[in-house]
Amino acid sequence: METSQPDRPRRRLFLVASAAGWWIGFYLYVLLRLVPELFYQVDSRVFLFESSYVRGFLEQPGGPVDFASAFLSPLFAYGWLGAAVVTLLTALICLATRYLFAAVTGTGGRFAFLIPMVLMVLLLGRYSHPVRPGVGLLVVLAFANGFVRIEARRPAVWLMMFLISSVLVYSIAAGFYVVFALSCGVFEWSVRRRRGLGAVAISCAAVIPVTVGMGLCALGVSDAYRGWGVPSVADSLAMPSSLGIAVTIQAGLLLFAPVAGMVLSWGRSVGDLPEPPTDSCDAQEFAVPAVPAAARPTSVAFAAIRALVLAAWIVVADLAAFDSPQKHWLQMVSSADRQRWSEVLEHARRIPPLNAQITDLGGALRVIRTVFHVNRALFFTGRLLDDMFCHAQVPDAPTLTLRFSDLSTQARQVPLESSDVLFDLGLINESEHMAHEALEVLGERPRTLERLVYIHVLKDHPEAARRFLAFLERSLLHRRWARGLLRQLEADPTLSAVPAVASRRKLMAVEDLDGQLDDLETVLKHLLSRNRHNRMAFEYLLAHYLLTRQLDEVVANLDRFDDFGDPHLPRHCEEALAIYLESAASQAAGPVSRTVGSETQRRCREFMQRRKLFRGDTAGASAALYRDYGDTYFFFYAFGRNDLTYGQSRTAE
Repeated sequence: METSQPDRPRRRLFLVASAAGWWIGFYLYVLLRLVPELFYQVDSRVFLFESSYVRGFLEQPGGPVDFASAFLSPLFAYGWLGAAVVTLLTALICLATRYLFAAVTGTGGRFAFLIPMVLMVLLLGRYSHPVRPGVGLLVVLAFANGFVRIEARRPAVWLMMFLISSVLVYSIAAGFYVVFALSCGVFEWSVRRRRGLGAVAISCAAVIPVTVGMGLCALGVSDAYRGWGVPSVADSLAMPSSLGIAVTIQAGLLLFAPVAGMVLSWGRSVGDLPEPPTDSCDAQEFAVPAVPAAARPTSVAFAAIRALVLAAWIVVADLAAFDSPQKHWLQMVSSADRQRWSEVLEHARRIPPLNAQITDLGGALRVIRTVFHVNRALFFTGRLLDDMFCHAQVPDAPTLTLRFSDLSTQARQVPLESSDVLFDLGLINESEHMAHEALEVLGERPRTLERLVYIHVLKDHPEAARRFLAFLERSLLHRRWARGLLRQLEADPTLSAVPAVASRRKLMAVEDLDGQLDDLETVLKHLLSRNRHNRMAFEYLLAHYLLTRQLDEVVANLDRFDDFGDPHLPRHCEEALAIYLESAASQAAGPVSRTVGSETQRRCREFMQRRKLFRGDTAGASAALYRDYGDTYFFFYAFGRNDLTYGQSRTAE
C-alpha cells in the first residue's frame, strides 16, 4: 500500500520537525546541564593560525585530527559555541553512521544510527573532553563510507586500494584508524561475502598501527593507538575513580558503528545478497544496494514513539553516567581561576565528603586540592581564621600552599595552582619556577602565560614579558587582552596601574628560599620579616599553627593583629586562646595581652565538660559533639579532624 500524495509532505514535515527537536534538545542539554565552559577548563591551550604551529601537528600520525581538535577546543570558552560544536559533531557522526548502516543493511539502521547520541551523552557526563574522539570518529566514518562504495571486483585491486587508504587514514587519524579497518572488514565479510578480504581488513586494525606507527614512525604503543584513552590533559582534572568509566564509554562510542553494523547485517536475508564477485560478474550486479525509500510507510505515531524512546534513553544515560561531583569540582576550579571566591565556596559545599573522593593516590591529591581552594577562597573573602573549620580540613597535608616534600609531585600534579598561591604570597621566584613547570606539563595555557607576564614585569624584565604577550597576541581568543596590556607596558614598564602587579611588588621576597621551601613556617616568617603587613603570610602562618595544634605559637602571634588594626580576634583564634587559657601551660607562661569573650569561654568549658562524660571513648565523643561543635576549633583541637568521614580521631595531648 503506497502512501497517498497529500500525506507524504505532512509525514516529511513531521520527520524534519522531529529531528530538529532532537538536536535542539541535545544542544540545550549540553548548554544548560553540562556547562561547556568547563570543558575549556579541562583543555585551554592556546591555538595559533601559523604555519610553524600547524607543522608541529603534522609531524606525526594523527596530526590533522589533533589540529582540528586544537582549533575547536578554545571555542568552548563561549558556552553557546561549545554546545554548538558538540551538537554538530554528534549530528554528523549519527549521519555518517546511518550511511554506513545503509551500505551494510540497505535500511540505514532506522533507529540504531541515533545511538551514538546516547553514547555521547554518557561520555559528556563524565566530563571527558569530546572534541578529539568526536573529530577522529567522524573522519574515519567518512572515509569508511567512501571506501565501501568503491567497486573493486578483483581482490588484488581491492587490497592495494585498501592498503593505500589505510596509510592515508592512519596518517590523518592515528589510532582512530581502527574504526575504519573494522568497518571495511565488516562490510566485506557480511555484505560482499569475501571472507578473506574481510579478515585482512579486520587484522589491519592491529597491523597498521604497529607497522606504520611503531615501526616507521617509532611511536610507543599509546601513541600508535592514540585516541583510545582519555587524553593526559584531561587526567589532571578528572575524578580518578571515573577515568576507567570514561575510557570504556569512549571505546563504546568508537566501536559502535562496526559492531552494530555486524549485528544488523545478520538480519539481512541471504537471498537478497549478491553472489561473491568473479571475473565474469557485472559491476552493476555487485554494486552496494541502495537505501530503499521505504518498505512501508512510517506513521506519525510510530515516529513519535521512536522520539520518546530516544528521549527516554538520553534521560537514563544522564541519570546513569552524569558525574555531578566532577561538575562541581570543575566549577570550583574554574571559579578559582577567575577569582570568584564566593562561588568557589558555594561549589565546594556540593563536593562529596572527603573519604568518598579517595580511591587511590590521585583521589587523595584531589582532596588536598579541594581543601586548598577552599582555604584560599576563605582568605580572599576575609573569613579564613573565622570559618576555616566550618569546612573539612585535612591534617598533616599541604592544604595551604601545596608545598609537597617531593617537588617532582608538586611540579607534575599541581604546578599552576602552586604558582598561583606562591605569587599571592609574594614568593615571585618560586612562582616563576612553578609557572615554567606548568608550561612544560600542561602546555601553553593563557593563564600560565599571563602569570609569567606579571612575574617578569615584577622582576624588571619587560622584554621577556613582551615575548609572552606577543605569543598571546597571535591567538584570536586572547588578542585583545594581550594588545591592551602591551600598550600599558609601553606606557609604564612597571604596570603600576595593574592591581595584581602593584600589590605583589610591595610583598615580594628578594632572595631565593631554595633550601627552606619544605618548611612552611620558615617561609611565612621570612615573608613577614620582609613585610610585616603581608596579611596573607600572617593569616596562613596562624592557620598553619591551628592545623598543627600549636597553641603556644598561636597565642604568641596574636599581638601581630595590631599591625593590621584589628581590635577583635577572629573566631578560631579566640577559641584557640580559650583552650590555651584552660591549660596548665598558660599558668606557667603568665598572662596574655588578648582576652576571650564570655560566650567563647562558656562554650569552651561546656565542650570540655561534655567530652569528659565519654571517659576516653573518642569515637563516641566525636560523634556526639559534632552537631554542636563540629565547626569550632574546640572540636578540631580535641580530635585532630573536623570531618567524621575522613581519617581517625587523634586526641590532643
